[in-house]
Amino acid sequence: MPITRNSDQRSKTLEEFYEDFAANKGSTYAADYVAGGRDMLAFVAMINRTFGKTQLWGLTSLARLVIQAEDDWKSPWYIIVAASAMPGQYLFEYRLPPERAPWPGATVNGEAKSLNEAERYLLIAMRECEGWADNQELQQLLTKSSLL
Repeated sequence: MPITRNSDQRSKTLEEFYEDFAANKGSTYAADYVAGGRDMLAFVAMINRTFGKTQLWGLTSLARLVIQAEDDWKSPWYIIVAASAMPGQYLFEYRLPPERAPWPGATVNGEAKSLNEAERYLLIAMRECEGWADNQELQQLLTKSSLL
């Protein structure tokens, strides 16, 4: 199943949102936003190729993609992904579960150097944040990628 933009931001799909950045519509975006728009389009397409059964929900905050397990903007965010200033690279942040967090709201941050590495980071973040703890498809992808 695809990643779908949260219903509270239904004016555009995620693809349309990032296409606007990539096309520099309105010419108000800096050059790094244009490149970032292209990179985020590639990231969204990768999610859509990777997950056939799991529905992910996305909110956008500036150019960042906030990934949730439910279609409710008030539900917990688990993962935030943004295009890096370096083309083809991605910044990741995921929330630690409360029982493993050294303080409330603790997060882990990292940078993937390629789209392939970003796919691995996404799988790891989904596992570690425990937002998809009982998801069979995620377990299969983690096993296939030797991440379990």
